[in-house]
Order: sequence, then structure tokens, then C-alpha cells
Amino acid sequence: MIYFIQVENNGPIKIGTAVDPKKRLNTLQIGNHKKLNLITAIPGKSGLESKIHRDLKEFRRDGEWFNPTTEVLDYIQNIQFAEYEIQDGVPYAVLWRDTVNTDADRCPFCGQEHSHGIGDGHRVPHCYGKINKTARAKDGTVLEQKKGYIVRTRNTVS
Repeated sequence: MIYFIQVENNGPIKIGTAVDPKKRLNTLQIGNHKKLNLITAIPGKSGLESKIHRDLKEFRRDGEWFNPTTEVLDYIQNIQFAEYEIQDGVPYAVLWRDTVNTDADRCPFCGQEHSHGIGDGHRVPHCYGKINKTARAKDGTVLEQKKGYIVRTRNTVS
């Protein structure tokens, strides 16, 4: 899991990984005299954590700690939601990848980065059968893992 822990209500934000974010919060709290709050936790591993750190590098304070700017707080809020497209009246989650040769961004259902062949379009999720989940879009639309997702490529020229 990727966790977002903030010092008090307006202090720096730590972005890290842990199997159990609440346990990690308790461990960090032992060494901190100020109250720490778990803002949220999302599915994902170190690859996603590294991407988040890169995306927010201009707001880095030290190590895994980031300044609580509006941009950082908006990023954290928006990362919790899946993008989607509607095809034939059905909403599908959208997984973006940089080029046809790279893994897609994290799956909103399992948190992993899936690899797919050439071509964009509808896919049966690699994680289906292991779990059966839903994801939520910013507008409240519910996306079902069992219906699959759509792969889209940001850069079609390599």
C-alpha cells in the first residue's frame, strides 16, 4: 500500500509504502512529538511510490517528506479516483501507459502495473479472478473490475 501521512493538519506529508499503513503510522508516531494523521492509503508498491515521488519532486522537502502545498494535496485527492470511458453505455476504467512498450499505470482494482501488447482498447484485467473489486471515478461512477478496463497510450510515437 502507498500511504500519505501528514504532521498535524498542515505539516509535511510523508509518502511511503507499507503492508499495514496504520501500523506504520503508529511506528512513526513513536518517534514524533507532533500528532501524525493518515490522510489516505491506496493500492500500490514501490514502483507507484517512485512515480508519485517523481511527479511531486518540486515539492520535496527531504527524503519521503513533501510540503503540503495545494498541488500536493490535490494530487493526493485525485490519485484516489480512476479515470474512465464509456463504450456502448458501459463505464470502463482507463489504464494509461507511456508507450506501447511500457507497463500501464496502476490498476485501480489491484494496484499493480499491468503489461499489455500493442494496440489500445478494451482488455480483460490480468488481476480478475484473484479479487473482484470496484473502483470509483471522481464523479461517483462505479467501475467494475469484472467488466475489464481500457488501455490507452499517451505517446504513440516511440
